[in-house]
Amino acid sequence: MILVIIVLSSILLLFYEQPNYVYDNEILYITTDLVKTANGVNDYPGNSYVKIATLEKNWPNSLPLDQDGKTSTFINIIPSGNYNSVEEYILNSKDFGLSHIVLTESNRSLFFDELLINYEKYSYLQKIFDSENYNFQNKIIVLKIDYKIFEEEIKK
Repeated sequence: MILVIIVLSSILLLFYEQPNYVYDNEILYITTDLVKTANGVNDYPGNSYVKIATLEKNWPNSLPLDQDGKTSTFINIIPSGNYNSVEEYILNSKDFGLSHIVLTESNRSLFFDELLINYEKYSYLQKIFDSENYNFQNKIIVLKIDYKIFEEEIKK
């Protein structure tokens, strides 16, 4: 009986910890495009591919080094955990180069979950990528921030 429990739990654990290769491929595809155009993005699930995409963009040259001698990327990843709204996040992240927002089904902030559903109501966010147009299995949307419209909206 104990042996059966051990075997079953091992099988369940094996399936539970399988990486999601489909999501990884889809987010790498998006990140590769982002590295070409974006200055800064939110901390979306899968942003660990930014270095890979930057290396691919720079190939055959290596990644640039920062002041500490560590490899750096051309795109800033801006944390969103301490904010309560999209407006607050954008306003406080502009100086860090935030230019795009990546939304997935497993966002790291509640306001991004709401934004994934209702991004059309924000006139200053332009959808530049929708995974539905590419028949992806995962819902991923990339929004570009128009700061001119954003600043007009904030003044109101």
